[in-house]
Amino acid sequence: MDPAQLVLDSLSDAVVVASGEGLVSGWLGGAEPLLGYSAEEAIGRPVSFLFARSPERDLEELASLGGAPGIDILTRVRHRSGREFPAAISVRPMTGGAGTVALFRPMGQRRADPEWDRVLGRLLRELIELAGADRAVLDRTDALARVLVEQGRRIVPGTECLMSLVPHDLQDSFQIIAGAGPWAEGLVGGQWPRAGTIAGQSMDRRRPIETVRLIERSALRTRLEAGGIHTGRLIPLLTREPLPDGRWALGVFGFYRREIAYFTPYQRRLMNEFVRLASLTLQRTELIAATARAAGRLQVGVEAAYDLASTLAPAQVARALIDRALAASGADRVTALRLDGDLVTVVESVDLGGNSLPVGHQYQVDDWRDSSPQHRPLIRLALETGEFQHAPGHTIRGLPEELARPISEIRHTLVLPLGTARPPVALVFGRRGEMPFTEEDLASLRTLGNMAALALRNAWLYGEVEEAARVKTDFLNLAAHELRTPLTVVRGYLSMLREGSFGPVPERWEPALQILMAKSDELGHLVEDLLLAARLDTGQVPSLAAPVDLNQLVAAAVDRARPRARSLAVDLRFEGARRPLVVSGDPAHLARILDALLSNALTFAGEQRWARARVRPATGGLARVEVEDRGLGVAPAVAGHIFERFYRARQEPAEAGTGLGLYIGRQLATRMGAELKLERSQPGEGSLFVLAMPEVEARPSD
Repeated sequence: MDPAQLVLDSLSDAVVVASGEGLVSGWLGGAEPLLGYSAEEAIGRPVSFLFARSPERDLEELASLGGAPGIDILTRVRHRSGREFPAAISVRPMTGGAGTVALFRPMGQRRADPEWDRVLGRLLRELIELAGADRAVLDRTDALARVLVEQGRRIVPGTECLMSLVPHDLQDSFQIIAGAGPWAEGLVGGQWPRAGTIAGQSMDRRRPIETVRLIERSALRTRLEAGGIHTGRLIPLLTREPLPDGRWALGVFGFYRREIAYFTPYQRRLMNEFVRLASLTLQRTELIAATARAAGRLQVGVEAAYDLASTLAPAQVARALIDRALAASGADRVTALRLDGDLVTVVESVDLGGNSLPVGHQYQVDDWRDSSPQHRPLIRLALETGEFQHAPGHTIRGLPEELARPISEIRHTLVLPLGTARPPVALVFGRRGEMPFTEEDLASLRTLGNMAALALRNAWLYGEVEEAARVKTDFLNLAAHELRTPLTVVRGYLSMLREGSFGPVPERWEPALQILMAKSDELGHLVEDLLLAARLDTGQVPSLAAPVDLNQLVAAAVDRARPRARSLAVDLRFEGARRPLVVSGDPAHLARILDALLSNALTFAGEQRWARARVRPATGGLARVEVEDRGLGVAPAVAGHIFERFYRARQEPAEAGTGLGLYIGRQLATRMGAELKLERSQPGEGSLFVLAMPEVEARPSD
């Protein structure tokens, strides 16, 4: 028998030969007793069936080490029965590149390694001491990364270390943020894509990758050749839970050396545990940074809410919205569009480079297209789906050159629909730089968008109400002026007729003339009320501040109301205060308020025909005028409306009144710092109105 075969058969370790294709071609030594499979069962199967989980490197790399000394790994293998156990595997290339030979040796329970504990314990202790000396280091990713790469280089002498992170706002690339060693330090600040690189594979597979053919496989080939770097082990910086921006891995930590030799199992274990510790500390700093960014977004939202709530003028709200949108998005251009049928109207537009779209201009909604080959209608898609629309840029058909040129420079476009706005509104953001819009940008803009939709809707509703109020005020003003002239003529001719200017007046005409004069007086009061209401709406009613004795003022108002009280058979009486009650106000305005209250009491005196006007001192230095009746009263549901313009508690056509008296009274009282209110009222029991004003000392006459 071949002596070499005798040696192999005597081994207790399993000897497995793999072909260049990664298939088992030899099953020798203790392979069958250790792994449970016979040679017939094992030969021809992929080597991967022996591993409990994927080994730490690509199996094709194990099969083609290209003359490297070999590799030793610690992993778990699977027995034919399904039992798993730890094993040390030594892999060596066969001469001529015909395949590889792997020696499997079972491992018992790991014993405590004093050197292991000493190295990692020292690193952990130094990190804790560093935190005590300068807490800011552990709160900043860049500062912590510099410390970690220096520590990493110390645990594996002869290596250089690089830390490459995936930025939260650009997750398709790596940024080298720290390096330890002459070659590594020269790469800091560089970037390379994530896709198609060893670092990207390590992150995507969530496991380390080690190779002695780094120059052949790396995207940094030129720089690796310049540094003479051949061997590298890249370990993903994994997080236990996804970060707020969705990342499960922060980046990769790389150990590099010039020697063409794989790291030992001890070194790999040390590297893996160190990177796990580094991942935990980096995760903390990234969470702090994410919290700070979230706080920044919240602050933007608070400031935006303040700005948007500070005015209801549509133009000012739109401008505040655009300013906040620029700050929140980092965009170079923002345009707010309102959908009107198949047209979009520019509500506001700002371009930091100038040449923004003119406010008020209209365009066909489908003229806004993205710059992709499909030329998608961005605005229509955003408003129909209610979702953000991203594009590599956009165009607007039919724009003149001076407006089209700034838009052609946009490299990233984002359309945000404001779904709750009516009419529908969209914000169009544009960036001219390379940085696209990120998920964090979207989070900030969602917060802003919700507030913006509500603010714009309120502003437009307010604008509509203001316009309606203006039209109504203009109508009242016009109607009053148009009525005043013919009314003056009618009253003049009635007066001349009663005075006999056209000859003797028969006695039988007198009742009719009195009625005509009374109705012309009512119409005159109506005209004056209409004019006053119109002037109150536009703030054109000045108010004087003069000392007035309420006793005298109310007594005079009662005297003016007595003729009507007698004609209605109402018992109207005045009850004055025992001392003068002097207030500061406009005598004419106060007289109008009192006339309105007394007229209201007489009109609704009911069957009891009883009304009182009182002047009383009140607590808190107030003087109080009470006008009370025991007539019809008002229901609680109606009480809240009686001070509204043109509101009438009873809608009988024959009933006197325009619904302006109490409205005008409260408006005038408010302008004088007084309060006019309905203090008590019940249907069938009457009402009590109160005018309350601060009492002042009477000034002595000069």
